[in-house]
Amino acid sequence: MRILITGAIGNVGPAVVERLLDAGHDLRAIGRRPDMRVPGARYGVCDVTDMDRLVEQMEGIQAVVHLAALGHPTMGAPETVFRINAVGTLNVYEAAARAGIRRVVTASSINALGFGMGVKDYTVEDGAETLVSIERARSFLGYEPRHSASRFFA
Repeated sequence: MRILITGAIGNVGPAVVERLLDAGHDLRAIGRRPDMRVPGARYGVCDVTDMDRLVEQMEGIQAVVHLAALGHPTMGAPETVFRINAVGTLNVYEAAARAGIRRVVTASSINALGFGMGVKDYTVEDGAETLVSIERARSFLGYEPRHSASRFFA
């Protein structure tokens, strides 16, 4: 199957790419950075907020795996997080529909919409619970998260 994958170089993307390649799928990966390569996939520069370019990238594709997002609300201003995560996801679905693609898989998280678009100010103290949760997850799951929480709460 010819599959387009967004977010192929993110936290989850490399594992998904590996599994899809192992299953014999033909992959096209897209991302915002022109200097990236995704081994085993054709890579194209495309921002999910650019509908015209996204529609072009869907040509000849049979399914989409949408992973692209800002993974934490502190990675941008609330409007930026919402634009990339929510509007970007809407664009992926719209572009797939225009291309006649009937299979779209999306991964998301509680962080997808950001911190309420400015409804509540977010402080480092608010992040203390998250740090504790990450530590609990680390000990429960037995693995080290790919990105350190200190990056977000320093």
